[in-house]
Amino acid sequence: MMIGGDGGTVWIVSQDNDLVQMIEPLLRPLADSVTEVNPEQLMTERFWSPRPEVPGLVVLDVGSDLDGGLRAIRRIRKARFRMPIVVFTCDFSREFGVKIVSEGVRYYFARDFCQSEFCEVAESLLKNRQSSV
Repeated sequence: MMIGGDGGTVWIVSQDNDLVQMIEPLLRPLADSVTEVNPEQLMTERFWSPRPEVPGLVVLDVGSDLDGGLRAIRRIRKARFRMPIVVFTCDFSREFGVKIVSEGVRYYFARDFCQSEFCEVAESLLKNRQSSV
């Protein structure tokens, strides 16, 4: 596991405080900083101007708002941000999986996720980002 947070910034995009409180401590040892981003703010032009620092990883909680989650992914991509996005969802339908994979998401987790698996994925994504910089 990386020590000292060499992974840049991680955004947690969620309105669910319980989920944020669960994953933020898992990400702190892996990243230089962890920033909570309000999903509604993410969708505004004001959030993107001036252009924010490109995070090393985005953790996006879509809950059961699948359309809102897809809009958020597309908004991030519209800003030409190519960082990895990890999604938390309540929907494990094939249809939703196909949609988010087509938007470039490679990992998604249920709310009752395995913490060690999540940490392995986050560490790997942040480490790969650092090696390609």
